[in-house]
Amino acid sequence: MSRVQPDIFKKVVSRLEEAIRQEKNDFIRDSVIQRFEFSIELAWKTAKKSMGVTTAAPKM
Repeated sequence: MSRVQPDIFKKVVSRLEEAIRQEKNDFIRDSVIQRFEFSIELAWKTAKKSMGVTTAAPKM
């Protein structure tokens, strides 16, 4: 059973917030950057899916 995309997005954002709250060091910084990039990508895909858009247009 697949989960609804917005539910997955909420979990991803929660994990990003969790990483941001960690003590700061190079490893955590890299982790936060990676989670941020993943969050943005999933936000883009979720928005496209909820709007019913099928485009290969670049994100701007």
